Amino acid sequence: MKPNVELRAGASPSLRFESHGVGFQISATETALLERIEAALPVGTRRTNRFLDAVSYEFAKHSSQSLYSLTIDGVWLAGPASLDDVLAIFEPNLIMRIAERAPHHTFVHAGVVRFHGRGILFPGYSFAGKTTLVAELVRAGALYYSDEYALIDRDGFVHPYPRSLQMRKPGEDIQTATPLDEIGGVAGNDPMTIDLVAFCTYKAGGHFRPRTVTPGRAALEMLQYTMSARFAPEAALGALQCVVTNATLLKGTRGDTSQVIDFLTRRFPA
Repeated sequence: MKPNVELRAGASPSLRFESHGVGFQISATETALLERIEAALPVGTRRTNRFLDAVSYEFAKHSSQSLYSLTIDGVWLAGPASLDDVLAIFEPNLIMRIAERAPHHTFVHAGVVRFHGRGILFPGYSFAGKTTLVAELVRAGALYYSDEYALIDRDGFVHPYPRSLQMRKPGEDIQTATPLDEIGGVAGNDPMTIDLVAFCTYKAGGHFRPRTVTPGRAALEMLQYTMSARFAPEAALGALQCVVTNATLLKGTRGDTSQVIDFLTRRFPA
């Protein structure tokens, strides 16, 4: 379907979007380019006709026909470079902006699954092994909620963020988007409470023998993974406190993912 683009005299075609309550506009020198960019927008994005307090991203195609540049509110952000390279800068910039400013959800760097009917959250930055652990739990029958962000509302419920899993091959830094159905997974649909928060960083040769941490310590540790901590610290901390108040809170290093799956299977039998 052709996008319902906004055309103004002397201006590039543009579309307005909203994602988790955060508005932004995208302009491009060609409608076909705008379609390609729209296909790359993050989970939860929809078109809108509302004039939100939004930033404007503008993509420009160069005369070489193979190079592109990107500005944000008129300030250079990327390029000239291939479209793939420009999109590789645009996507994380946009996702970070949404995660930092979302008015109704607190975004926390974390993997999230529902395993044997229990909500489980694994806080951690990239390269902490979240996606690998989440993928193995999904293969073991867990419902998939996210491999990157836990979306927590003000009452402490976690909402699905079912983007494709960003998988890495052993020894490589480059992520490859892997659709959930490629690993036989099923996405969760409904908000859920969290029964277990597990801080478990991967360590080669490690053994998963977690210790209990206090709610206060857990909330403060989660705050360091929270995208809106600078912009809305009180709201973020309030959401985190709702999570940790009723959850089991554990911390420890892990080796192979099977250690964690065995632990969870014993703790939460089917």
